[in-house]
Amino acid sequence: MGIPIALLHGDMADVEKPTRNYMTFCIDPFLKKIRDELNAKMIDKKEFLAGKKVETKRASYSNMFDVATAVDKYKYFIIKNYQESSEAIKGGEKNEA
Repeated sequence: MGIPIALLHGDMADVEKPTRNYMTFCIDPFLKKIRDELNAKMIDKKEFLAGKKVETKRASYSNMFDVATAVDKYKYFIIKNYQESSEAIKGGEKNEA
């Protein structure tokens, strides 16, 4: 069935990669087969060509550390030291005379 051995045995250490592989190589193809069969059995050709179709979604699994670099790139107004760009433009310390 494509289930990684670590998940079958119930190992608790380092299961992130086997879980990701299980979702990618076992669950996703299974969902595609279900989606294709539902589209074939429940929707006729005319409706399908008009854009009506069954969609399937799997439970999303993401680790915050997997997407950390992507989130960092998304915050384009924040510079490397995590100040807002408007604060960085103002300059350094204020010199009061």
